[in-house]
Amino acid sequence: MKFTKNTIMLDIAKRMGDNELKLYKYRGWSAFQNTLATLAADRTAWERQEISPLLKTVNINMEFEDATFAFSLPSDAIAFTDVWIDTSVANAWGGIIKRIDEADAQRASTGEIAFMPAGNEIFWYNIGDEFRFILSNDMYRKPDSDAESVAIAGTLS
Repeated sequence: MKFTKNTIMLDIAKRMGDNELKLYKYRGWSAFQNTLATLAADRTAWERQEISPLLKTVNINMEFEDATFAFSLPSDAIAFTDVWIDTSVANAWGGIIKRIDEADAQRASTGEIAFMPAGNEIFWYNIGDEFRFILSNDMYRKPDSDAESVAIAGTLS
């Protein structure tokens, strides 16, 4: 059975006793979207293959003009599931990408070497719909007139 917006709204409204969609038409759709977003964000509630038709992969080319890079989630996204380096991309970077929390990001922003990514690491974290990436000092060199940015390809799903 193929589900459409109308069949989903009708099914929810019927369960609420509103067979003609007079009371709960838009509330049902809103409840469905909220539930779907909540389930998508809770990685323990589903297996990736169960919601694969809903997943959309966004490829981004991270061009670091300094040691950080910011990326905003597309407006049509409900939630994100993961950030990773896609090794099948021709210019894919072979290093380590590590998620950190906001407290670790604040520590890293102090410039203290102990809290910064090292070697071939990139730290990433999100604040709301914006993702921020921190490149290690070992990988980042101040651009000169020939090279104005460091480009690393990545994937956000």
